Order: sequence, then structure tokens, then C-alpha cells
Amino acid sequence: MKFISNSFLLILLISAATFSQDKIDFERYSLEDGLSQSVVLDIVQDSKGFIWVATQDGLNRFDGYEFKIYKNNPNDSNTISENWINVLHLDNNENLWLGTEYGGLNKIDLNTGVVARFISDSTNLNSLSHNTIRDIKEDKDGNLWIGTWGGGISIYDRTNNEFTFYKNDPKNSTSLSNNFIRAICITHDGTIWIGTGDGLNKFNKSNSSFERFYHDENNNNSLTENFIVSIYEDKNQKLWIGTRKGMNYLDPKVGKIIRLVKEPNNLNTFPANIVLDTYQDSDSTFWIATYLNGIVRFKFIEDIQNIEYKIFRNEDTNPKSISGNYVRKIFQDRGGIMWAGTWGAGLNKFNPKPPKFQHIRADKKQKISLSYPYVRSFMVDKDSNLWIGTHGKGIDIFNKTFTSKENQNLAKIDLSGLSENTVFSMYEDGNIVWIATDDGLYKYNVSEKQTSKIFFDERIYSAVNRKMRIKQIEPFKNHLMLATQSGVAFYHPAENTFQYFNDIWKTQTNILSKSVNYMMIDVHDNLWVATAYDGLYQVDFEKTNDEIIPIDIKIYKSGKGTNNISDNKINHICITTSRVIWIGTNQGLNRLDPESGEITFYLEEDGLANNLIYGIVEDDQGNLWISTNNGLSKSYIENDKRVFRNYTQRDGLQSNEFNQASCYKSSDGTIYFGGINGFNYFKPE
Repeated sequence: MKFISNSFLLILLISAATFSQDKIDFERYSLEDGLSQSVVLDIVQDSKGFIWVATQDGLNRFDGYEFKIYKNNPNDSNTISENWINVLHLDNNENLWLGTEYGGLNKIDLNTGVVARFISDSTNLNSLSHNTIRDIKEDKDGNLWIGTWGGGISIYDRTNNEFTFYKNDPKNSTSLSNNFIRAICITHDGTIWIGTGDGLNKFNKSNSSFERFYHDENNNNSLTENFIVSIYEDKNQKLWIGTRKGMNYLDPKVGKIIRLVKEPNNLNTFPANIVLDTYQDSDSTFWIATYLNGIVRFKFIEDIQNIEYKIFRNEDTNPKSISGNYVRKIFQDRGGIMWAGTWGAGLNKFNPKPPKFQHIRADKKQKISLSYPYVRSFMVDKDSNLWIGTHGKGIDIFNKTFTSKENQNLAKIDLSGLSENTVFSMYEDGNIVWIATDDGLYKYNVSEKQTSKIFFDERIYSAVNRKMRIKQIEPFKNHLMLATQSGVAFYHPAENTFQYFNDIWKTQTNILSKSVNYMMIDVHDNLWVATAYDGLYQVDFEKTNDEIIPIDIKIYKSGKGTNNISDNKINHICITTSRVIWIGTNQGLNRLDPESGEITFYLEEDGLANNLIYGIVEDDQGNLWISTNNGLSKSYIENDKRVFRNYTQRDGLQSNEFNQASCYKSSDGTIYFGGINGFNYFKPE
């Protein structure tokens, strides 16, 4: 945790900051959502991304969807010693340490699930000094500093498995000032600060003594009071010390304190008296947890006495406001999401930044509206207009700034020309836009605003089904490659000729003759085909300019082998800039290295939002965005491991359900995903 600075001069280079958005939507979690209890006292995140929540009635592990609760079982010594948990600390060895109200110290090995208990024993001087624990911090040597309520400081040496302690000695002014410890802060340089019920203490390691800081009525540069509630070091190595009478700002190098207190009838002063927690987020914004005054937010730029504060309080009529005003804990996870624990009102989650996802839907009351909510496809034309293919109402066209909508639903332009309004794919070729629909291929002349259907030889239609569903159009060697329900097809516009893949591949019959969902051409002009039920196909062609001559086919299918894809039902594929093939199936996300042939797949248990994958897009930073049947996943590498951050409708998505292959990235890096309630667009940072 961290905060900001002041020098010996009263000039601090920290001035008021404005925020792009003052409205924040809070997502609440209560007992009805699976939380074990409504008093949330601490929050941490482990290396796997799980959020751990300490309450007065159990430890909670949250995976983004469900809570798993850990409680004491008197008949099982491998459970935690007590359910009231005040503080959590996660060490570098994947051990989670719990400080309880009456049951001492607990350690949970997150890799094995083994629980170890440490209890105060009056007959053992090397045991924990007291069973009520209020804070835990780890020093640079790996020792745990444990703040107890009544027993001073206990230091746990994990190497020797023993405790030493520091307590107040009334006869020694360099001893700990008080045995009731509320807060510990170990700074970046290893300095240890102790907040007690009677003063602030700085530990001197060389002689094991403590320097004390107190309130002095005659010194405005002293603490506002002696009862210390919280201590936080900011990114500039300055300390923020919360008390029951306001905030104290300390520059350790100077030793001078600046008070931030609430003044009656002065709205420009610090807006809270009791400061329970402080956090500086990844954007250097400060978030303050207060008693009965919600969350206080501010930026610190120039003048510490002239800060602009924003307060987020509970609003009875607003279910998206924070659930309660008594806030005990503020925390930011690695994905940038903020968490707030309240006393009696549960857990809150919120995004400190404006919504990432813009949403366009079918709503005639809105200035910008789709003609139909079900979005199937996208295309940005040469004039930067966005074309939206819907499932039932043809195509909507928006200008690039979304300030107006042209009334260009193709069914209305030429009713005789477009009999089927479900548009799966579009491709711009000069003045012509080719349109793939549920009833074949259409050609739209942009300048003339006329639509015409392309009729093929009778032999390509079955006797039962006179429609040709085309799911995708992909240009390839002067042809339009079509994904149809009868396989891959090639259409030559100049010659008006049509042939299926089986017409040019004579080695085997019925190859690529089944329903195709998606296709991509890689940098070597190899064709990758995602089929609806028959796995993934890789087709190599002769290196010619015009002729389409396949020379080899490789098939990837699911099975019991060690290097198979997870499912034969493939909805989408994505070839990244690193030439890796990503395969979205009905049963997970697959990664195929085309050089080695190695396949790895990821499921919900690996963090994926849902196993049913609809679309995959790589952003300009190399991250993957994956639409599913239960939200959107962002996937990236962190600490040499692939991780997933998931988003839901509460984050601004059109719905948690998207549509198959309804995804697109424009040349400026904007990403589009279509679903059952319109579409989202965003530009990843």
C-alpha cells in the first residue's frame, strides 16, 4: 500500500485533479450470493486469481462466480481454529496466514490445503504472545510481524518455528508505546512502523528500540490523536496514518506531519474523521475507507491542503451504489478491479475506470439504435463506416463516430433483391459489397444502392433444400471462398463459376464436404477450416497466383490421444501475429502451434468464462479477447502463465451470451463483438 509527499517546506507538488467519470457502479455480494457473513474485514488475491475474503464467520474464496467457505470444525484439526478472521496475509510460498479474533494465528498451504495453527501458550515463552490478532506483515527476512490486541508484537521466525515479542515496558521510554496493536506498515526500505492504541512507533533494528510519535496539543505538526487505526506507504514513500480524528500525512525523511481533518461547515476539508484503510491504485488515485462516510477518492498532485474529494456513499434508492457506509477494507486486484469490504453490508466490487465496453442495441428511444437486436457480423468499409449484419433485419450502417445512422437496411432498399435478412458475413471489393446470408450470396452495388442475388448451377442445390446457407466470405486467389453447409466452396466473380472443394480435390471423396463455420488463410497461404462437427482442417496449396490446387490436408480432431483438440464442434479460429492457431470449440479454447503441432486447451477450471467459445480476437497488444456463452474473457500471459480475466453484463456487455463468429477488429484496433442484445465495441489500451 502506498501514498504521497511533502517536504520541509509546506509546498507539496500535489494539486486537485479532475476525474473523467464520477459515477461508479458497485456490484454487491451478500449472504444471498454465497458470502458467509456480512462483516468483511480483509481481502487478498492469490497467484491463481482467487479473491480471499475474511469475515466474522468464516474465510471465503471467490472465483468470480461462487464462494467457497472455510470454517472451523471442532472434529477436524485440519480446519481453521476460529471463524472470526480479522486479517489475511499471503506470503511468497503460497501460504495464506489468518489472524483471528480469539483463535490465534493460522496458516493454510494453498497448494496442499494443510492448515497449521499457532496458539498463545502461557507455559511457552516462544509461543504467540496473544490470540487476538489485528495485523500481519512480512519483513525482508521472511519473518512475520504479528500485531496482537493486548500482547504487543509477536515476531514469527519460520526457520526456527518460534516466536519472539516486543511489549510495552512502563519503565522504558524506548519500548513499544502500547500493547494494543491495530496496524503495522513495513516500508520499501524495510522500516517497520507500528500503530497502537497509544501512539505511533518506529522500530530501530540496530538496538531493538522504538521511537514514539504522539499527539501534542501545542504542535500542529504532531498526530491528530494517539489511537492509530491504519498506516499506509504510498508510491512516493510517504506515510498516511489514519486515526479516529482524521488523516495524518508523514514524510519519514523529514519527520513532519501534516494533518487532514474534517472541519465543520467547510466542504473543502478532509471529509471523514475515522479513517479505517487507505489504498493507492495503479493510476495513483487514493481510495479511503471511512467509518459511516463511505469511500473517499482523490488525486494528489500539488497542494495537500487543496485536494478535491469525491465521496461514494450508499443511496437507498440506488442498487448500484456501495452497499454500506461503514467501510473496513479497500483492495485492488491484479486486473484493476477494486474491492471494498463493509461492516454489516457485505462485499463490493467496482471498476475505478469508465466502462470499457460501449453498447449499441435495438432501442428506438435511443439516438443510435439497431434495427434488430441479434447481431451476426461486422465490416468497416473504405470510408470507415461500420456495417452491422443482423439476424432478421438485414444490414445497418453507422458512420464512424456513431453520431447518425443511415437508413440502409438492405431489405428496405430492394425488397426483391434480398429475400433473406440474416447476414453472416460481408466483404468489400471496390464498389461492390458481397453479402453472405442464410439464402446464398448477394452482391450490393454501393454507388447504385442495388442488390442482386448470385444464382449458381442447379447441381449445387439439394433436392430437399433449395437454400444455400453461407456463413463466411474470404477472398483467395481472385476467388471468393465461401463457408457453406456443404463444405468449402470457391466462387470466381469474373467468370461466374462455382465449385466445391471436392470438385478440385480428387484424392479423397467427402473431404471438407460438411458444414463449415469459419475459415482463415495464414501467412503461408494455408487454409484453416473450422467445421461444425468434423474438427479442424489444414489445407496446403500450390504456390500459384491464380489457380487453386490443394496438395495436402491435415485433420485435427478430438480423441483420447495426448495431442488432440478438445472438441470437434468448432465455432471460430484466430491466427495471431505469432502465427499460433487459436481454436474456439463447444468444449473449451485450444492453442495449436503449427510448427510443432503441439495442442494445449483451456477450460472453465483454468479461468475461462465458459467452455462454449463463440469468437476469438487478438488485440494490438497480443492479448486475446474471447466471447463465450457466459461473458467475455481477456487472456494474456502473466508470470509465464496464461491467465483469464472475465467480464459480464455487469461490466457493460450487451449480454453474457454472444453469437457464433460475431467478432471483428478494425484497422484502428477497435474490437467488436455481437450478441443477442446488440453489440459491444471497445479499443483495448
